[in-house]
Amino acid sequence: MTVEHSLTAEGPEESSLPVAEIPRSPVLPGLTYPYVWRRYQAMIVDTLFILAVVLVAPLFLQDLPAARIVLFLAVMVYEPVLTACACTVGHRVVGIRVRRADDLSRRISLPAAYLRWSVKWLLGIISLFSMRARNRYRALHDLAAGSVMINVGRAAT
Repeated sequence: MTVEHSLTAEGPEESSLPVAEIPRSPVLPGLTYPYVWRRYQAMIVDTLFILAVVLVAPLFLQDLPAARIVLFLAVMVYEPVLTACACTVGHRVVGIRVRRADDLSRRISLPAAYLRWSVKWLLGIISLFSMRARNRYRALHDLAAGSVMINVGRAAT
């Protein structure tokens, strides 16, 4: 039984979650790539966050057309913009980040984030099921956008 380690600003952080054979980076020792389950957890957190916005926004916006515009923008902007600029709420809670596959120190661009998001929505869960067969556990939407997910620990940005 192995214990998962993640990178934080202070250094490696040990998780109490036992995992078998964590996919590790050959370039950066200690860097790991998240399994499907962690990515799925982040997606659930993000879905609940957007659902909360969808339910709360109409309470503050009495004008129905304005509420619909806010809801549309929340769905269209949330993941791509936050992925390109920082991280989504789900990524932050779970401790994973999207980075450029060719340079793990850099975030992906906004156009790449929109491409990643579009492919993810078009392919759905099929995109995640392809991860196990790929190097660095990259889903189809990661391959399309030139991105990779990494574990960073829960407190890192």
